[in-house]
Amino acid sequence: DVVTATSLRSSGALDTRKLLRFTSACAQANLLKPWERKKWVAPPDTFPVAVDLFQCALDGRPFGEVSARMLPVLLSLKSLVLVSDETRHALFAAGFMDPLCVFLDGWSEDPDQELTRQLEGLEVALAMLAALSNLQEVKVWVRECGFGSSII
Repeated sequence: DVVTATSLRSSGALDTRKLLRFTSACAQANLLKPWERKKWVAPPDTFPVAVDLFQCALDGRPFGEVSARMLPVLLSLKSLVLVSDETRHALFAAGFMDPLCVFLDGWSEDPDQELTRQLEGLEVALAMLAALSNLQEVKVWVRECGFGSSII
């Protein structure tokens, strides 16, 4: 999860609070019982933080004063994506598809890293794409991006 994915280098109070709220939402999502998942939605400020954190991990830059590793960030994001349609709608509205597609499009094996963890990250990203592909606005977005209807 994000708590293990990040190393606090110094205290950026605002970003740290945002990250703690994001982490709390991911933890709540992980603890939901199956029948609670369909109705649960994270607090609205969680979604822009999720997108920003993902983008920072992609760019290899810190989120405020916090640095993050890609796989734990992906696993945390997956906990939100797999919860409810309302959560998926909110993530889409916050711009989640852009960094997800950048990650998938740019994925390639890094010979200096453990392949198993790299493939796990790819698998998580594909699972998120599959979960998001059921949303009508994602289908429209995919077509507008020129991917065609054969993907989704």
